[in-house]
Amino acid sequence: MDRIKEYAQSMQEYCVQLRRDLHRWPELSGEESRTVRRICEELTAMGLPYEVVDGNVIAWSGQEGAGGLAIRADFDALPLTEAKESDYCSQVPGKMHACGHDAHTAILLGTAKLLAGHRELLPGPVYFCFQKGEEIGLGAPEIVAWLKEHTGVTNAIGLHVEPAFATGEMGLYDREACAGAMGWELTIHGRGGHGSQPAMTIDPIKPLCEILPRFSALPSNRTDPFSPLTVTPCLIQAGTSGNIIPETAFAKGTARFYSNEVGEAARQMMADIAADISRSYGAAAEFSVPGGLAAPVLNTPELAALGRKAAAACGLKLVRHTPMMASDNFSCFLQAFPGFYAFLGVGDPSRGITVPHHNPKFDLDEAALGLGVEFFLRSIRELIPTA
Repeated sequence: MDRIKEYAQSMQEYCVQLRRDLHRWPELSGEESRTVRRICEELTAMGLPYEVVDGNVIAWSGQEGAGGLAIRADFDALPLTEAKESDYCSQVPGKMHACGHDAHTAILLGTAKLLAGHRELLPGPVYFCFQKGEEIGLGAPEIVAWLKEHTGVTNAIGLHVEPAFATGEMGLYDREACAGAMGWELTIHGRGGHGSQPAMTIDPIKPLCEILPRFSALPSNRTDPFSPLTVTPCLIQAGTSGNIIPETAFAKGTARFYSNEVGEAARQMMADIAADISRSYGAAAEFSVPGGLAAPVLNTPELAALGRKAAAACGLKLVRHTPMMASDNFSCFLQAFPGFYAFLGVGDPSRGITVPHHNPKFDLDEAALGLGVEFFLRSIRELIPTA
């Protein structure tokens, strides 16, 4: 067994226990006080310097200077009630680590702990970036700004656990890793009244019900099929009673894309569709994109090739799936620094561990955690030039 693999496997139990602790006590985006405290406790025990930056935690190891590498792990949970049984299931009703961010944090802390005890493995400075609020677009811009101001970081990497891949597999693509995102909201303004007198009202529900299928049809009817786009309504609200036509009807949802031009075109088409259909009913549409467009996560091809070299050295099988339309604001890191985002297999079909992210039955094969540490170690040695 080579030295790096042996060292990484020595962190397996540490990562498992830490991941289970975080899993038992999930915290939603922007509320992660206990999680931040636990991360800081672990870093203090390792003897690593760190700084809390707007609710994020950034630690570092190795001599500061140019050529540094930033590694990101997010740590927020989701507003779901866990629907599987285990001795480490969520103890907080309505909150659950259903996207694997607990595993991301455990893997990065395991990497930091190992490097703190084996400085000889460090070819240069490494910054361990623990990010709050990724699920709602928080954290990444503040970390990137701090890195630019305080460090000589040259590259940035991260990974996301993926139950569609089995433990021992990894996806790491030349360019497209995650889609861009646009969270949209639509309010139809009508004129309310009694349900028995629809002619005396302007019913906002009818135009809304016509608009939403038109939104969902944009990918097949109005955009190039070779430029992916999805438009999905995820929430609809209207009315308070079975005999009252409401004043307004409301919907919100998400759009995903790999080209910012496609995202901008979708925004304009959706606004036009909503306005035209609402007007035909005598209603008015208010369409907005409150957070703007989030960029896609695009790897740097030459660094992705180094990441695949590191994965192969770990014994990971490199696999592909169809382009994912999930999004991640790790895009902020890759807009600022060259790097890559990898997908670490955590599935185990023999135990039924194949449930996708954001599902109340989500789980992962903890045997993959040590592989994540090893992958980070080998990536560090590939991406930081030695003297």
